[in-house]
Amino acid sequence: MHSITTNEETRLIIERAHAERAEMVAAFFQKLFSRKPSAAHTTAEQPA
Repeated sequence: MHSITTNEETRLIIERAHAERAEMVAAFFQKLFSRKPSAAHTTAEQPA
């Protein structure tokens, strides 16, 4: 059974998950780079 709201609900869930994941990734890289500044230049050299 498909409801008309399924796609809209799915899109909202995905957007929320992406926002949460982006925050987690940013925090992870911040920790990683503060711990190992020598490794930061490989990915942080080019600003996203």
